Amino acid sequence: MAYTPKHGFLLLVAALSIAQLANAGDPDILSDFVLPGNVSTVDGNFFTFTGLRALIGAPDPTKLTVTKVSMAEFPALNGQSVSYAVLQYPAGTVNPPHTHPRSAEFLFLIDGTLEVGIVDTTNKLYTQTLQSGDLFVFPKGLVHYQYNTNSENLEVALSAFGSANAGTVSVPTIVFSTGIDDGILAKSFKTDVATIQKIKAETMAYTTQKHCFLLLVAALSIAQLATAGDPDILSDFVLPGNVSTVDGNFFTFTGLRALVGAPDPTKFTVTKVSMAEFPALNGQSVSYAVLQYPAGTVNPPHTHPRSAEFLFLIDGTLEVGIVDTTNKLYTQTLQSGDLFVFPKGLVHYQYNTDSENSAVALSAFGSANAGTVSVPSSVFTTGIDDDILAKSFKTDVVTIQKIKAAALSIAQLANAGDPDILSDFVLPGNVSTVDGNFFTFTGLRALIVAPDPTKLTVTKVSMAEFPALNGQSVSYAVLQYPAGTVNPPHTHPRSAEFLFLIDGTLEVGIVDTTNKLYTQTLQSGDLFVFPKGLVHYQYNTDSENLAVALSAFGSANAGTVSVPSSVFTTGIDDDILAKSFKTDVATIQKIKAGLAP
Repeated sequence: MAYTPKHGFLLLVAALSIAQLANAGDPDILSDFVLPGNVSTVDGNFFTFTGLRALIGAPDPTKLTVTKVSMAEFPALNGQSVSYAVLQYPAGTVNPPHTHPRSAEFLFLIDGTLEVGIVDTTNKLYTQTLQSGDLFVFPKGLVHYQYNTNSENLEVALSAFGSANAGTVSVPTIVFSTGIDDGILAKSFKTDVATIQKIKAETMAYTTQKHCFLLLVAALSIAQLATAGDPDILSDFVLPGNVSTVDGNFFTFTGLRALVGAPDPTKFTVTKVSMAEFPALNGQSVSYAVLQYPAGTVNPPHTHPRSAEFLFLIDGTLEVGIVDTTNKLYTQTLQSGDLFVFPKGLVHYQYNTDSENSAVALSAFGSANAGTVSVPSSVFTTGIDDDILAKSFKTDVVTIQKIKAAALSIAQLANAGDPDILSDFVLPGNVSTVDGNFFTFTGLRALIVAPDPTKLTVTKVSMAEFPALNGQSVSYAVLQYPAGTVNPPHTHPRSAEFLFLIDGTLEVGIVDTTNKLYTQTLQSGDLFVFPKGLVHYQYNTDSENLAVALSAFGSANAGTVSVPSSVFTTGIDDDILAKSFKTDVATIQKIKAGLAP
């Protein structure tokens, strides 16, 4: 068989796969988002990236072009563990062998055909030829390449990454243009110095774009949670139990081809490409969702417990909104080509305000199973008692029943721990001397002699009240429930809650991600765990006596997202809420009035 540049290229891929990079997720953060030092005011523009509009109608490039949307280009991604890249491959061009040290790459081929290849850590090469609409996952840290074999046409792809700065290591560049001694390379590649010098000269002459690789976040949900990456795996990829043979097909998802040329849906539609639909994503911490919004439709308030969502608006216009943990609402109107990041675990929505035209978006997530918790569904369709909801939303049972009769449904879930620290403890900036007092909190002594409260009272011992907890991934709260009071449905975005009932009786409930309600009546001395990120409540059904509990959290700042407050007191438009809860504006306004301070 005649030698061609392509064959030499593939040989280089296999030979240089010796340098695989192990990788990890981005650091967790203890806030909703991270502001750059030069930013003091935040509105919807902070979460919006419009730089890709320039690609619409632009002339085709003449060489491989990578347009990154990573933390460097879009500071709002800091801490959100997700990013994008648009890749344009002119006829016959190659994206040379490279790795991404901090993320898998999940490539969606928008137009054309593309040959792709991966080399695993046993030096086995897997190849595949993709068609428009196909998706391909390049597992974390593995050497891979893409090649447009078409001699005439441009190919375009969108890649998502599970890191705000996935990084790119080009094999030709890092090996042959970084000053490694010729003798070392000759020994490494079992060749002579003259051959190494020839390759070096050609490598230095060949300039290719560096690629940063980016990730997505997806779909529908409720309560709010800061979230983490998927568990790391100790292999290149994870095979399902029923798979024994692996080739390029294993890494390829063709299910989106069906959307090409299909009629527009008549209702809001989400087509997921997560681990459930595409088993190769297991352990790769990345997934996609295609969202189709017919005219006037809403994606109701929801959260994603295991990832941020990075939405790319392909067609149409879209109103989007986020509610942070201080219950501040940020809104923005997006145009085709815009990107918007919904930070980890925050309640958010999307609304196609156009009364005639549909909108289409692609969302990337930094988890193979980001999860979705729908506020309407998890609260109003899971069997939580009408009286509890009426107390929580400060309205009457009839209004609750009206909403229940119309409500929807969806899912929810878990998140991450605090960032690790590299010291025994963290000193605040104003503390220079440490003794036993630094590690002691005496603020709860006041509760011992205080009169019983007349309303639900939570006394927190978190990092804000007790700075020694910074970096220790633990905190407490004392909860006092006067007779008949409710701790309304809420979530803790950064931790599970482990409740110890000190005195009294207490009804508790959890809603899981299948919208199943679990309830229990606790007695003094009982303990109950509320799993990470799940909507839950507590209710003192005793009409005469106080109940007291102590809750422990696996975070120094677990955070609390109140479902009633985050949805109904933050300024989300009445029409959007009416559509979301399938009710009328008058009902929404009645609930809002009841929750007003």
